[in-house]
Formats: sequence, structure tokens, C-alpha cells
Amino acid sequence: MMKPKTLFFLFFFIIVLSGNVVSIGIVGDARLDINFKSNEIITKNICFKNSLSYDISAEITKSGALSNYIYLEKQSVVLPKLGVACISYTLKLPEKQEDMPSYGKNSGQIKATVVASKSGDMTFKTSFSYLLSVFVQYPEKYLEVKFNAENVNENENVQFVVSLNNKGQEMINDAYAEIYVHGADDFTNYITTITTKHIALNSTESKSIFANLDTKGLKPGLYKAKAIVHYDGLKKTASSIFKIGTLLVDVVNYTNKAYAGKINRFDLVVKNRWNNKINNIYADLELNALKFKSATTSLAAWQTKTMTLYLDATSLKEGNYNAKVILHYENKTTEKNITISLIGESNIKETGNAAGSSKTKPFPWEIVALIVMIAVVLAIILKRKNIPKAPESSEDEEE
Repeated sequence: MMKPKTLFFLFFFIIVLSGNVVSIGIVGDARLDINFKSNEIITKNICFKNSLSYDISAEITKSGALSNYIYLEKQSVVLPKLGVACISYTLKLPEKQEDMPSYGKNSGQIKATVVASKSGDMTFKTSFSYLLSVFVQYPEKYLEVKFNAENVNENENVQFVVSLNNKGQEMINDAYAEIYVHGADDFTNYITTITTKHIALNSTESKSIFANLDTKGLKPGLYKAKAIVHYDGLKKTASSIFKIGTLLVDVVNYTNKAYAGKINRFDLVVKNRWNNKINNIYADLELNALKFKSATTSLAAWQTKTMTLYLDATSLKEGNYNAKVILHYENKTTEKNITISLIGESNIKETGNAAGSSKTKPFPWEIVALIVMIAVVLAIILKRKNIPKAPESSEDEEE
């Protein structure tokens, strides 16, 4: 754990820098994404804001695969205090796509680097980037494949979605998928194969193919589906994991040590194995003739959560005790037999804090850190409300 002095210095450093670095950035859209067009020329403005109380200078540079096609109006700009400054850039694409750096996605960036200081203040350096992307179609048949399988409950149908995007210049005349299903949990046992319908895709066209799996007879658990997409003699593969749920709340962990003669916090880690939310869940802990009850909670689909109750061991001596946890939900129960070790005060130094004990805990410096950082963010947001609006960006122009 960090020492208090170290944490204090860290908070101070964050506060000092937050008022400066975070207050500089790009106004409006910070990227351009287009498809390649022969001899296309695009001119746009990039506007930078400065919410500091003094002028700063920014160096403008370009980089990436598109750098040879980017032309900057200027290589530096002065950002006025509490104001906005803009520069323009021009992207000039070649006549032939073969002259582009590569097929597929070509990226570049325009970066503004600021080194700022003020008399009596700390000097800092920061940069922020405007991103550019030009997609160049592949000359051959090229299919982009995405595959998704949804989670369901037992006896419900799983819907498979195979998303296809023709990224090549040529038409794809025949595309279909074979979906292989394996499970549960270790993915070694083969379940079935589903073949989808056949479709065609024009250049740049996107389509989705759907298929369904009947889960009757399949046990709850984790499954894997692999889609092999065949298209005009070529193929691509994509996989997806899906779950078949059952109405069950499991105990996955619990407090196994506490102090004899004390009231102890007792934690239960529980998991929802159902593909729907379960409400009104509570736990009973039975130990000897004693019974303790938790507060009521709810679990979202597949959620894991810690439930807390309090074990009154003031009348119990040291030793190992057999106990039972009973979870109540949706007119069902889950029972788990556990063992709890009750230790005495003499064992505190040797064993450390028992989980959930009533012993005084160290000061929560982590919580203090979180509160301070939230306060910093709120202060920055309030400060930004006073930043003047940027002028409108110029329309795209063709030369």
C-alpha cells in the first residue's frame, strides 16, 4: 500500500497538471475516414482550443502512411489564452489506387505538440492527434467476416449472425458458412454442424447470414461455434463463444475464517448462471443452532456479486465449524456445505486479519484518492463550460 506522503504528493501532482494538460485539445471531429477516390482533394480545418490563462504555441507535424499525401497550411500555430486557433490541411489522393501505400486501411495523423510554461508555473509538454484513414479496395476477391453467437437459456434457440463485407473490387458470386458447434465448457465434444443459405455480394456490399441452433438436450454451460465462410473457392474462419444458461445462483467463494467471541463480517461471492436478471435474492447462514440472514439483492444475467451478512460468534469458541449457506431466489434454493474456522485474539498476529473480522482496518487511502480524482474531473468540467466556441470548419473543397 502507498504511504500517505506518497499519495499526497501524487494527488498534488495530478491537480497541478490537470489544470493545464487536460485543458488543451481539438475542437469538433478529431478524425477523417474515407474510401479511396481517384484524384480526390479534400481541404479541412482543424481547430485547437486553449483554456489556459496565457498564450501557448503548438508545433504541427504529420506522420504515418498518408504523410506524403497530406499538405499542411503551416507548421506551427499560436493558441490565444482562453481561445481557439485553426489551421487547414489538404489531403490529395493519387490517380491510381496502386500508387497508395497499401490495399486496405491506410492511416496518417496530424499532431500538435505543445510545450508551455508561465513564470512561476511548471513547464509541461503534451500532444494531441487528428487521425486520417483512407480505405483502398483490394484488387482480388476479399471478404471481411464477423461472427456472433448470442447467449440463451436452456431450451431456447441460439441465433448465429455471420456478417460479410466485400472489400474487394470483384463481385463475390457465392458465399455461405458452415458453423461447427462444440461444448460444453472444454470445447472438445462435437455437437453439430449448421450450413447457412448461399448469397452473392457486389463490390463494397455488406450482408448478414443468419442461422439457429436448437438447444433442447444440451446442458447448460459454455459453448464454442466456429464459422467457416466459403466464397468463390476461398474461405475465411471466425469463432464466437456463447453460453446456455440455467436458473441457478452459485456460491463461488466465501469467508472461511472469523474471530471467536466477536461479530464478524461474512462475505459470499455468488454468480448468476441464468441469461436473465434474478431479483429478490438473499442468503441464510446456518452454524450450529444459529442462523444469520443477508440483505436482499439482485443479479444481472451472468453477473458475479459479493453478498454480505454478519456472523455473531460472541458465544462461540475457537475451532472448526460445519456450516451451511442457503441461497433463496425465484422459489428455488441453492445449498452449500462449508467449514468456517474461528480463531482467537492470540492468533491475530500470526494469521493477520480474518476475512470480515471486526478488527479496525487501516485508513482507506485508496478511497481518498478516488474522491480527490473525482473532484479534479468535476473542476475541469466546470472550467470548460467557459471556453469560447470554435468557429465553424470550412466546407470540403475540390481543386
